[in-house]
Amino acid sequence: LDHAISGNQIVVSRPWDGSGAQTVLASGGKSAFQEVALGPANGLSAVRRGTEVADILLAPTESLSALRPFITSAAHKVSPRVSPRGRLLAYSSNASGQNEIYLQQIPGPGPVVPVSVGGGQEPMWGVDESTLYYRGPTHLMAATIIERPALAVTRRDSLFNDTKYSRYLQHAAYDVFPNGREFLMTRGAAADSRIYVIVNWVQMVGKQGGTGASR
Repeated sequence: LDHAISGNQIVVSRPWDGSGAQTVLASGGKSAFQEVALGPANGLSAVRRGTEVADILLAPTESLSALRPFITSAAHKVSPRVSPRGRLLAYSSNASGQNEIYLQQIPGPGPVVPVSVGGGQEPMWGVDESTLYYRGPTHLMAATIIERPALAVTRRDSLFNDTKYSRYLQHAAYDVFPNGREFLMTRGAAADSRIYVIVNWVQMVGKQGGTGASR
């Protein structure tokens, strides 16, 4: 979670149910943390820093202030995503002249492996390191990843047309359910759209059998 306080930024963690106090994981200047992609415990996390030409840095998940450069090319880089087991980093870059998805091994060194073809943004990992989802020009895509004998993309599947859902270049505007068969997405606001705010939803889950509806 990224907060701006008196021109500076801090990254904090807090139990989702509010049962404990927040812990400050890192702090820095105004552009210190554009994005934070947390990796596994005792592994490495990724931080995007900068605006026009953003760099991606790595740091121990438990000590985000101990940053070291990882991807520092002149191209613009956004949406870093650390794989569930912390071995791979996916990100979007305009190095080819348009935004595409790339892979690199953590902690490196290693080759840069292109994932998307014809445009890609908003990478998101499945529950393991074998599937990487991303937004193509008109469809949500699923790339199959292998690490042996070398890091590679073995296939790309077009899942469904997602042009009616919101997109955001800087970071993913959707999420993947653990079963890999459902996705949480936002639809662009229309002039007559309404927003519903639900409070005390944690208590409501038990009363409604763990189900809910959304608009």
